[in-house]
Amino acid sequence: MNSTGLQRKTVDEDPQALPGSQVYLEASGRVWHDLRFVHVSLANHGLNRPWKWYREDLKRVWRQAEVEGTHFHLNVAPVSCISNICTSFALVIALWLQVGSSRAGHVAHACAAWLRAMCLRAAETYRALAPTQSFRLLTLGEVSLDVRGGVRVSGWRSLVEARHPCTRVSWTRLWSAMHQGGFLANDWSQDEHHLADVVRFVLLYRKIRASQNKTDGVMTRRALDALRDALATYLGAALDTYIVRVYLPCREDKPPPALISPKKNVVSRRYVQVQPAAIWDLFSQSLESGASVEQITVVRGQDTHMGCHESRALMWLAKNVEMYRHRRHLAFDRVHHLNIVADPSTHNKQETMASIVWSWQAQVAAHGDLQILPESKKVLPSEQDLPESISNLLANGRLQRVATFRQLQALSNVIRSLGHWQGLEDFKLPSDWSAVRPIEPDQVRVVQEGAMFNRALLVNTQTRQKKQFCQTVSLSLRVPPLQLRRASICWCWGLTKAP
Repeated sequence: MNSTGLQRKTVDEDPQALPGSQVYLEASGRVWHDLRFVHVSLANHGLNRPWKWYREDLKRVWRQAEVEGTHFHLNVAPVSCISNICTSFALVIALWLQVGSSRAGHVAHACAAWLRAMCLRAAETYRALAPTQSFRLLTLGEVSLDVRGGVRVSGWRSLVEARHPCTRVSWTRLWSAMHQGGFLANDWSQDEHHLADVVRFVLLYRKIRASQNKTDGVMTRRALDALRDALATYLGAALDTYIVRVYLPCREDKPPPALISPKKNVVSRRYVQVQPAAIWDLFSQSLESGASVEQITVVRGQDTHMGCHESRALMWLAKNVEMYRHRRHLAFDRVHHLNIVADPSTHNKQETMASIVWSWQAQVAAHGDLQILPESKKVLPSEQDLPESISNLLANGRLQRVATFRQLQALSNVIRSLGHWQGLEDFKLPSDWSAVRPIEPDQVRVVQEGAMFNRALLVNTQTRQKKQFCQTVSLSLRVPPLQLRRASICWCWGLTKAP
């Protein structure tokens, strides 16, 4: 599913009703649940199915329940799309069928507890927002089943009496047995029941009948499927309303919790997957406070969205730098003009040069890679062409390192890091170059904006005649090439390369 128009939200403060901790909201109010977090919640309750197997189980379950493909996205998606998500209706169906098919009793009990909590949240939500509104669950034959006040189901006795005699007998006997056992609050003969009682009866009917080695007819199974779909639709809509209108408005947005693998035993290792939004929040806090990312990772190690070792911060920083370099490489694509402002200074007892690269042609700027300038008192003959008189001083070790030369090397490395050039050599003018000349008194430089790149022109102030720079050659200059302007604190370079 395309991520455009979806807002990520964290919903980890109501684990009794929300099995996942991360959702995505559409502008229409539809809620999509992140199934990776649902899987972690189930695993914490005893589910021993790996994620890949659990995802295949979901496909089989939804295929069995005839859930439309518009309610879930499980395929591997590109970066611009979001996968492994489902709507609230599909989530309720998955939990519902998990109760009947799971062999692990604690997993089935956990799913049933989530569904019961959803019924309570639905009752609280509709009592607060629409206390007098009535919802039509379904109509079987000529009998309808309605929900009033978000919690009271009316028409149940009429629905049971209108069923086939065999269906009516099996339903009334099982309801009475569950009522006597304390699972249901009221007897079936009452026409109005609590929503949680109806959900529990339909949820456990087949599981109890299977434990008794009893089967049902086609009409009974169809009626149960219709009741399941109607209740799942109602609970899904109520869950969306609860998240959007009750849960989120009274809580501040925060980074999503980390995906933590459940511990199978005391000595097993935990695997933690921190979400990108939480990592970006760490970067922002590091810039605001001046502390390193490693220090903040240690301090916030007990947060729900963290929990990893501080050594992971180095990998996050490396990935962040790699992302910036990739975007910088795209920004300077097909650019032939560079302006570099560099400021070497001492930082952490090392000569460090920070730089900014700008192209007036594309109107784009970026930070160059930081350069560490090594200190040395000797100049190697291979590094500099020196006159004979100075070469004698070099041989006697009476020369010191020229800082400008190291800065030239650093600037060359900055140009190479942009990804389109090998260094300063690419901006070296040919020996027979003679196109550089002063501008005439009646001419001015003008930059004309283009669709993709700007163009430098010479405009005659008297005749208004325009002429492109270096029209007879393949270079277009705004400033003289390799022009060095040295100030007290920084160097400014203007570089132009033939396209």
